[in-house]
Amino acid sequence: MTLAAVATCLQTVTWLVFRGNKACACALLDTNCFMRKSSAEKGIFMREKLQHFMVGRYGADQFGQFLLFAAVICMVISMLFRSPVCNLLAILLIVLSYYRMLSKNHSRRYAENMKYLKYSNKVSSFFRSKKQYLSQLKTYHIYRCPSCKQKIRIPRGKGKISISCPKCRTEFIKKS
Repeated sequence: MTLAAVATCLQTVTWLVFRGNKACACALLDTNCFMRKSSAEKGIFMREKLQHFMVGRYGADQFGQFLLFAAVICMVISMLFRSPVCNLLAILLIVLSYYRMLSKNHSRRYAENMKYLKYSNKVSSFFRSKKQYLSQLKTYHIYRCPSCKQKIRIPRGKGKISISCPKCRTEFIKKS
């Protein structure tokens, strides 16, 4: 055990005695404080305790990750603009995220995550379609039929051509 660990343990015992918890301080001195454990053993012990604590709890999911990411963004905004509202919002988002992770109500958290995934998929598919549209503009002209408003994709560089709509069979002339 390092000197720093012994000092920390003694500080804890002193604090407990000062607060009037002499029984707790004696128990700490007798059991955990001066036992020699390697750092690997301590890590395994803490991992087992954490695994035991998390049994039956919901854990992390995509919505929780989004909440934590939004909290980090709010913290950065709070630091840049010294906004207490953003700081409070960041704290609330972190608390909500941890509440969801430690919750034992799996069905409710699963439903919340599915609702989040539904909305995030709508947003991502919107931006994906816009990206695809913009990438097609390099090699294709996209025209609308004058009668039925159907979109028609024509390759660029073919000159003036007659286009027939595949939906209503209307013919119109455009430059490609």
